[in-house]
Amino acid sequence: MTISNQSMSTPNSISSNTSPANPFTMTNMLKWSALGTVALALLYVVWGLYLAGEPLFAIVILALCVGVVTIFGQAKYYTARFIFPAIAAIGIFIVLPVIYTSYIGFTNFGSRNLLSFERVTGQFLRAVSVDKSTERSFKIIADGENYQIFLTDGDQTLATQSTPLDGVPHELPLSIATLPDNEPLAMRDVIKLRTELAQVT
Repeated sequence: MTISNQSMSTPNSISSNTSPANPFTMTNMLKWSALGTVALALLYVVWGLYLAGEPLFAIVILALCVGVVTIFGQAKYYTARFIFPAIAAIGIFIVLPVIYTSYIGFTNFGSRNLLSFERVTGQFLRAVSVDKSTERSFKIIADGENYQIFLTDGDQTLATQSTPLDGVPHELPLSIATLPDNEPLAMRDVIKLRTELAQVT
């Protein structure tokens, strides 16, 4: 009878000593903190893509965020953690580009057509063409802190007044002149003044 009493008391003692797992352990807190940080970062990317007018890529990143939180947040998906990164990488970097490129190939959504109307209009307005018959060779000669522009028009040499090239719009009249003996600016120096020369008419 003594043996049976001891054997019967053993399960009771085991059940009484068993307590539910504490969810607030240091390991769990670190895991959920890391998952929360990753989820917030991915949601920030989703929001940025949505504001940039890329809802398709925003949905893909949102699906990635849900997959990361679900698989790495629940213990029952422990085995899937080993293959999820590979599947996600294949889907994002191989499958999605192939599908998206194939879709673009059968539409008129080229890189230029994906721009907004305002940006396309701005590109066309910035495009200029120069009449070849109006092109003239020119030289720029430094005159202290000012510059003088010399144009060749057939047998004549036309020159502007000595003026500073400071980026302020200037309307300079031309007059017949003689090319001085001073050394003109080298082409690399002329290129540096390209922005200022664009303001001279």
